[in-house]
Amino acid sequence: MMFSGTDGGFNSSVNNTDFLATGIGVQKLVHPESQSGAWQRTIKFPYPLIRMADLYLMKAEAMNEFSGPSGQVYEEINKVRRRAGVPEVQTVWADPSLCRSPGKHTSKEGLRDIILQERSIEFAFEGQYFWDMVRHKRL
Repeated sequence: MMFSGTDGGFNSSVNNTDFLATGIGVQKLVHPESQSGAWQRTIKFPYPLIRMADLYLMKAEAMNEFSGPSGQVYEEINKVRRRAGVPEVQTVWADPSLCRSPGKHTSKEGLRDIILQERSIEFAFEGQYFWDMVRHKRL
């Protein structure tokens, strides 16, 4: 399913509707073996309804709202960051050469912003950002 819920690949010579409307494709939504140019090689696979990263970040958000910043909250965020190969949240947000407001991770409000930023990065192109902004009344 490449565009508008219809079957198709990337070959516009076969069907002139086989294209991405913006010209930009998102690799995270395509099966790894669907990388040839032939529509016959498009492999359909189930889209995940909920991801482990979502559970980790929701847990971090809930724990932060309940008790504020703690080692447990940082650990849940760092599980997602480690998988992506990004340094730990305490390291990055304590270094003034890496961020604009060092120490932001030490306050409840600052960590809330950091968690929302992590969610927007992790779930880009998945339709989560709008609902996160609605939930936090920032829309």
